Amino acid sequence: SQAHPTVSVLMSVHNGEKYLPQAMHSVLGQDDDDLELVAVDDGSTDASGRILDEMGSRDSRVKVLKRAHSGLTASLNAALSVAGGAFVARLDADDRNVPQRFEAQRRYLMEHREVSLIGSNAVLIDEHGLEVGRTSLGYLDHQACVSRLETMAAFIPHSSWMVRSEVMRALGGYDEFFRKAQDYEFMCRFSEGHRMACLPEFLVELRKTRTSLTFDSDFLQYRYALVALIAHFCRIGRLDLVRPEKSFLFEAVSRWFDDLDLKRKLLAQRELSFARVAFAGRHYRESISDLWHALLHDPFLVLSRQELAKLRSDPIPSLLP
Repeated sequence: SQAHPTVSVLMSVHNGEKYLPQAMHSVLGQDDDDLELVAVDDGSTDASGRILDEMGSRDSRVKVLKRAHSGLTASLNAALSVAGGAFVARLDADDRNVPQRFEAQRRYLMEHREVSLIGSNAVLIDEHGLEVGRTSLGYLDHQACVSRLETMAAFIPHSSWMVRSEVMRALGGYDEFFRKAQDYEFMCRFSEGHRMACLPEFLVELRKTRTSLTFDSDFLQYRYALVALIAHFCRIGRLDLVRPEKSFLFEAVSRWFDDLDLKRKLLAQRELSFARVAFAGRHYRESISDLWHALLHDPFLVLSRQELAKLRSDPIPSLLP
């Protein structure tokens, strides 16, 4: 183990035993092995802690931190505080890297000194590791990234990030108010003074299952993301609110969410996306069942899809009154 590896990979694990070995092997098996894996056991009650300890005893590049369960945001900040690399990369405990990932991203950041965060496209995989789709971001320069951020369009996956660690630290890491959408909030703040880009290559494999971190029945991910976007618009002068504090904004967003009955409509859209994943993986009975559940939540599924797309790209006018 070198004193200062070039890349520190931050991973938080909470009861992730099922896919954790694959995720860790995809880090430790990189073509470019000048790295460390800083893995936080976030109060797991399954075998995750044991898996981390075993890998740590076999490979000196693995640093394991143990914490009482405090959530992803706090765990990632804990990992960042001990990371020694010049670059910080991210990977969720159920996702995987392709072997060339870190080499490609590191090379890009070395050649483009003006860019401080680089992401990539991703292959979507199901619980069996079979491909069920791909992101279609292509190459994004900084301006394209900002425009996608500010319209809440599909964005650079958190698991594909590589960031200059000095910049991440200067920004104070992740904002711990945000229990969800901490990556989106960070990007909004980051974009106000630093440049980012997205590589067209597919350098990570993202797991799409019902246990994925992003899925929660109250859609906190979306609520927190809206708070982050409004706060961002206030900071850059596009909005002038009397009360821009985050807790007040979160309450306002939640009221708006309930008034528009968004939870029911979003649950239907989620079931529809699961139906697609099941269909792509050739699980046809499961696909029909998911589609049926989607229609039970919202019979006007197709109309709602257009309404939600419009709302997502410009939520502020309907939210502010």
